[in-house]
Amino acid sequence: MNQNIDLLDIEHITCSDTLDSYDSFIVGSGIWISGVHPKILEFLQAGRKKLADRLLATFIVCGTEGRSGMERELIDSYLSRLHSPLKEVPPLSKVLGGRLVVEKLSEQDRKALEMFYTTYLNSQLHSWDRTDPLKAELLGKDIMHLHGNTFNAVS
Repeated sequence: MNQNIDLLDIEHITCSDTLDSYDSFIVGSGIWISGVHPKILEFLQAGRKKLADRLLATFIVCGTEGRSGMERELIDSYLSRLHSPLKEVPPLSKVLGGRLVVEKLSEQDRKALEMFYTTYLNSQLHSWDRTDPLKAELLGKDIMHLHGNTFNAVS
């Protein structure tokens, strides 16, 4: 986006201080076994009124590619969950590809994913990378086009 932005970790912020400190937000969540990060949902719910005119865009990062109707429905359900605390869906909302690095998983997460892979995907758990920097860059360009070149922060 060619802007100075602040990348805020949802695990280390307070909603009220953050909402009071910035005029604009882009909110994203990785999708994991339980879906959208619960603290992202808490932030959106707590800031619902203030975010109504300050939320520029949302995105999710997930491994679901959206090639089939079932995968598109799954992506739509993730986005619906992300937007559920909001009064309105922001004008920009995207899905960005994710990645899984088996070696970086906790023992608990690895076991849960191994069970998921064997039970539902009928395959072995393996690392994969579906990130696409171009999609993220295009989201930034869309935000700049839609909202102009001035905003204070990205979360």
